[in-house]
Amino acid sequence: MMICGLCYFLVHISRRMLYYGLALYTMLLIHIYEGEYNVRKDTAIHQKEICGWIEVRLYRTQTTKPSIPCLRLKVELRKLIVQMIEQKNVTHFISGMALGIDTYAAEMVLDLKTDFPFTTLECALPCETQAAKWSERYRNRYFEIVERCDKETMLQRHYSSDCMQKRNRYMVENADFVLAVWDGSPSGTCMTVTYAHSLGKSVWTLDPNTLSVTIE
Repeated sequence: MMICGLCYFLVHISRRMLYYGLALYTMLLIHIYEGEYNVRKDTAIHQKEICGWIEVRLYRTQTTKPSIPCLRLKVELRKLIVQMIEQKNVTHFISGMALGIDTYAAEMVLDLKTDFPFTTLECALPCETQAAKWSERYRNRYFEIVERCDKETMLQRHYSSDCMQKRNRYMVENADFVLAVWDGSPSGTCMTVTYAHSLGKSVWTLDPNTLSVTIE
């Protein structure tokens, strides 16, 4: 089973090649349960289509109208998501739902369901109050994505200083690939990418400044 990660967004991707030729039609039903992780929606997933996670660095813009560099970044990010679906058999994406790239990427996956109806989106939420201090506009977008996603995983109910790190580790640990929008600077993303490397994950990095892509 192959797993991948996306943009403070993690993408869970499937390795169909790993199960190629195997009649694995057993359905996995993810039940709502009580414990460390709380899953809102029951999701039936074909066993040969289980995918990995992608993690991407938070990239914010302070203006209401996206800048040209931001629009170009979105175009390149969308290309990478499509590439993962078509070339790496990615079927399931996980977003950390931070303001910026996370929500952009999540919206892209939802939009791509038109062309790739088998893809699914999971929202990995660090706590219940993640969007509490956002503007009304961005809160509405946040809750709309959560409502439309296929699976919602809440790492814990109340905020703590390490809840974001717990979310990032959750995504990486359940991924085969990590897609990071990151410029190489010291940050939480740097720590997450380092953690992904330590677990032997394949990391795809999109530099937000040069738009160059590195695959390791």
